[in-house]
Amino acid sequence: MSLGDKIAVCISGQIRTGVAVAPAIKHFFGSMWPNIDFFIHTWTTESVSPWGPKELNEDPIVLHRFGQEKIDQIRDFYKPKSMQVDEFDLYQTQYNQMMADRYGFCYSSIPMLQTLYESNKLKYDYEQRAGSQYKLVVKMRFDQVFEYQHRFIDELNYIADKRDYVYVSDPTNRLPDAVEDIFWIANSTNADIMANLGPVRSSSQEPNFIDWQQHMRLHLNNHNISVRSMKNNSVFIYRNYHLNRHISVFDVKLLAN
Repeated sequence: MSLGDKIAVCISGQIRTGVAVAPAIKHFFGSMWPNIDFFIHTWTTESVSPWGPKELNEDPIVLHRFGQEKIDQIRDFYKPKSMQVDEFDLYQTQYNQMMADRYGFCYSSIPMLQTLYESNKLKYDYEQRAGSQYKLVVKMRFDQVFEYQHRFIDELNYIADKRDYVYVSDPTNRLPDAVEDIFWIANSTNADIMANLGPVRSSSQEPNFIDWQQHMRLHLNNHNISVRSMKNNSVFIYRNYHLNRHISVFDVKLLAN
């Protein structure tokens, strides 16, 4: 089975407002939607992000368990080729033990990198069964939205045949020193390399002296992979704060305030 004409989208992290945001993500992918295979990893719990606006009574440290309905809604909307939902605490225990068995000690355990790795692994395993690779792979999160006129096809036209690069959203201008974690476009081989940063950080103490976004840039440098910003860097996070105020997922001007 050839995957050469398909695009893999790996969605990872906490669902949070992902159910409300899903229509905006479909709007962004537009005409490309039928050509996309989704691979999803998430947890059975979620927390409020410490970044961005939040309610006064929201504590970012507290994990909240949500019902199966939310997972079913995500599954029904995206119809992923593969989806994995892990118990957060159990996963952390197993991950730390696996890294300790492999390297003698687990030097880093970052859930964001773990879920990124797992969603990409679902994509990788599917490619192995198919005996083919996706021409492009997108890494994204559940709760991000785009300007209404912004379309994925615009980014594809911008990339053209320069698919040896990695294209990332860079809304806070961290390039060239660091890579933001919001939205990436890469060929399948480069996506695998990026997703492997979690185990790399877990294997040694030295990489953990810098933040993981800087480490990602060095990780790509070590593999001779060039990074460019996307054509349109206007990517926003839709939070519970916005949902509670009935702000539309398409009204990104209000999200930026």
